[in-house]
Amino acid sequence: HILSYVQPALDQLHADKGALTAKGLATVLEAGRVLRTAYYKQRAEGFSIQQRRSFAKLFTNVTYGGSLELEDIMMSLAQDHGEEKAEEVFRRAEEKGVLVDRDGGYVIPIPSMHDWLVSNYARIQG
Repeated sequence: HILSYVQPALDQLHADKGALTAKGLATVLEAGRVLRTAYYKQRAEGFSIQQRRSFAKLFTNVTYGGSLELEDIMMSLAQDHGEEKAEEVFRRAEEKGVLVDRDGGYVIPIPSMHDWLVSNYARIQG
């Protein structure tokens, strides 16, 4: 996610004539957060709110970098969306990099994306 901060940092340094001020740093950090969120939304594009909630529910109690087994993911997705749709949702999650196979378990590969998904979608279950 360094790239989310590079251009805002360059722009701010240019605006501040090469000095990194506390205000400038705060501006860069906020711009980076906005760009990261846009990146997460782009990765999650095409998933319904309910599908996002399903992933958030799965990963709510999983630590960053922690994995879930395919069978557990598929069982939960099938319960939420039906077996046929679960296959499609899972396959799309792999294609878009929302879920990645790591040593036989599936993870959300970016810790801050894990946090974004859980914090934005787990608490609005229902």
